[in-house]
Amino acid sequence: MRRNRSGAQQARETLLRDYPESSTTLRVWSAIADRHYQNAQFKEALAIYERLAPSLRGPAKQRFESAKAIVDYGGEPGRLLAAANDALKNNRRNLARNLYQLIARQKTNPAIVAEARVKYAWCLYSEGGPENLAEAEKIWSSIASHDPKSEWGGQSRWHLVQLHAGPMREWQKAVEMCAAIASDFPPGSFRHEQALYTRAWLLRTHKQWEQAHAAFEDLVRYYPAKASHPPIVRYMEEVADGLSGSSQASNR
Repeated sequence: MRRNRSGAQQARETLLRDYPESSTTLRVWSAIADRHYQNAQFKEALAIYERLAPSLRGPAKQRFESAKAIVDYGGEPGRLLAAANDALKNNRRNLARNLYQLIARQKTNPAIVAEARVKYAWCLYSEGGPENLAEAEKIWSSIASHDPKSEWGGQSRWHLVQLHAGPMREWQKAVEMCAAIASDFPPGSFRHEQALYTRAWLLRTHKQWEQAHAAFEDLVRYYPAKASHPPIVRYMEEVADGLSGSSQASNR
């Protein structure tokens, strides 16, 4: 048995030495590197991926990039988070997603894990597709329900508004979420202002003129300076026109 294993290893080494660009070499050695990666043996995986680097494509290339980042940053969650944020900023979403997912699985600083989970879900949301959107909703809902008024709970609630107003096409639910956020966060906070504005904007977009009028009135009552912002002036004029048109139609 040992001789057979030794012979198989020698055969693999021969493939890598004599036929480094062969599809067979890539298949055999990628599988070994992937096993190391899945077992969190990142240095061992990286050593193999680096030898295959010119031929790596798709998921294998993504694992190579992730393994390199993990080894370079020593696996320390805070530094990995910084690397993931940098990758996301530079639109290297696959690398960012893999790093966020890795951090989210660790039992470390709760704030780091929460940020990684929120941003991992954002990567899924950005990729789209029913399964990704469902998983993103599950993650954000979990964080929002656990700590709704925290920084990342608030961010998760905002992403849920985006999810329901956008791809899920449930704008009424998004309006309800905005109302709840505005109720939970204090006037003057970013979340409060964001929620009031988005609620008014959604109602106006969907031509709910009376509710939109009341929502914009709420917005400028809390934030008077908004009344002079050109976009909001236009929106409020549009709502007034919509109300006038509705009134005229009902009087006919």
